[in-house]
Amino acid sequence: MQKHWLEAQAECQNLKTENQKLQASASTLLGESMKLKNSNSELNRENLELHEHCSEMVSQLRASKNSLSDCSKNVESLEDHLTSMLEDFSARENKNLKEKLDLCGKFEADILGEDN
Repeated sequence: MQKHWLEAQAECQNLKTENQKLQASASTLLGESMKLKNSNSELNRENLELHEHCSEMVSQLRASKNSLSDCSKNVESLEDHLTSMLEDFSARENKNLKEKLDLCGKFEADILGEDN
């Protein structure tokens, strides 16, 4: 009987030791779990900030694209206007040159006619 008693005490002591080890492991795991939860919360917060920043950048990119499109249209309009002005100027110059040549021709005819 005493042998059973000693075996039971030894088993009890082993179980106490094992229980302490398991409690220490559980405590360590609980601490690690809390750290991981905090890290996960921080990562979720950073992820949300990044998504917000990305959305803001997409919005700015759209606005920039629209602005660039408007500027391109303005440049096109200005180029068309400049082309029109150059064509008008060229037509006036040609007209003035033709009038001068006609005057020179008349003047020459008048001078040559007077000499005869």
